[in-house]
Amino acid sequence: MNSIFENVRVGSDDEQFVGSVPPDRCLRRIDKCRRMLLIFAGYKPVVSPEVLKENICINIHYSLLPAYRGVHSTAWAILNDESYLGLTIHEINEYIDAGPIIHQYQVKNDFVSTFCDYLEGFNQYIELNLGRICKEGINGLLTPCV
Repeated sequence: MNSIFENVRVGSDDEQFVGSVPPDRCLRRIDKCRRMLLIFAGYKPVVSPEVLKENICINIHYSLLPAYRGVHSTAWAILNDESYLGLTIHEINEYIDAGPIIHQYQVKNDFVSTFCDYLEGFNQYIELNLGRICKEGINGLLTPCV
């Protein structure tokens, strides 16, 4: 039986996570990828122009872009008493966290929950919705936001 996940490969700097994935499903070098959908989350290196040209690259960023680009974005939003926190799924371009926005999810800041509480909620949201969001994008049902 063929699975829609048959050609899915995982790339991560998280050794514990990579250790839980069968070795033949691990992606060791993104510079060798061609004509693939690459989904990044917590990936720190800048993606090369060649990889961007040859693939569809999207990123999961834990802030409501365009605010709080870069690292520690949710922590900065909490420290700055933002009314809403959230995550953005966006196309990667040559600029950091500046590509066209595909999808955003936001929650009201209750000013009680911790950084870890929000991250846990965002992780659950991604786990439950990323497949649907990618499928809608592939089927042309999502239009990047301006």
